[in-house]
Amino acid sequence: MEAAPLTFTAPNDLPVTEADSQAIEVHELNTAEGLQAMEEQSQAMEVQELDAIEELPAKKGHSQVGFQEQLHEVIASGSLDFDAWTSLIAGIEKIHPDNIEALSLVYDSFLSMFPLCYGYWKKYANHKMRLCNVGKAVETFERAVQSATYSVGFWVEYCSFSIMAFEDPFHVHRLFKRGISFVGKDYLSHTLWDKYIAFEYSQQHWSSLPRIFLQALRFPTKKLHGYYQNLKKFVTLLRAEMQGQNIFNSEVLAEALPDAAVPVSEDEISRVIKDLQDPSNGSLRSKALQRYMSIAEHVYHKACQLDEKILCFEANVRRPFFHVKPLDENELANLALLSGLH
Repeated sequence: MEAAPLTFTAPNDLPVTEADSQAIEVHELNTAEGLQAMEEQSQAMEVQELDAIEELPAKKGHSQVGFQEQLHEVIASGSLDFDAWTSLIAGIEKIHPDNIEALSLVYDSFLSMFPLCYGYWKKYANHKMRLCNVGKAVETFERAVQSATYSVGFWVEYCSFSIMAFEDPFHVHRLFKRGISFVGKDYLSHTLWDKYIAFEYSQQHWSSLPRIFLQALRFPTKKLHGYYQNLKKFVTLLRAEMQGQNIFNSEVLAEALPDAAVPVSEDEISRVIKDLQDPSNGSLRSKALQRYMSIAEHVYHKACQLDEKILCFEANVRRPFFHVKPLDENELANLALLSGLH
């Protein structure tokens, strides 16, 4: 299959600046006051919603009455019995699969007790998408951001949803950046990085990929070495493109590059990537490509040094997700040692 041409002409929808990104995040995340107001509103509506459940038509005769009693009992008691809650959710989804009021009541109540269960936030959002609209599903995911902010799995689900639901690819790109800003340093964040890179490739956002590849090398992840190999393949494609256009200057290979051991500033990275995307100056692009590879090697080797220190501890993390079951002493000790290395 013939590879897509690598054109680096800057598109009109350039990625937002860091300042813009921060402003967007502040706007999109709910404030503490907003969360408190939401909680008060939820409590005020709970009695009304419980009464509404009793008015729902019975499908199973006396079993419906038993379910209503269970619903009242579990919600009113504020129970922390995880199995009782999941049984309750399964029951409401079976008896009233299309009643958004009933589904909202049980999910809101459950997630107020177990807000880190990102899989249930996804299920809740799916119900909102199916029975309401995209906007309501997004509202549910945004509520989840407040609780599952540092969950890689949550951001994978949210970004996967955005690819399917958002019409403008820029909004998907922005959401990926937002998720990476929270969990991009996680050792298991490769699942999000993979999806991010695949999305940018699918949209042929060639101008975004050089920076994304560098970002993926900054911290050790489970696929650190794979990302370095992918970056080298990407550089090889760029070099082949330049040679095919007779703009690659092999003489720059013999020129001295800046010392790779010297810390690289964000300004320099931005300048190198900008030069890399300039189609009007072949010599400048050739130099930028060599400097880009030099920076990548420097970043990669630093990440490898940290990876060597933490790998044995990361390998012993048996549960990288939330569960109500307490960790055993060995797992707690391993996490304590690991946190001291970061």
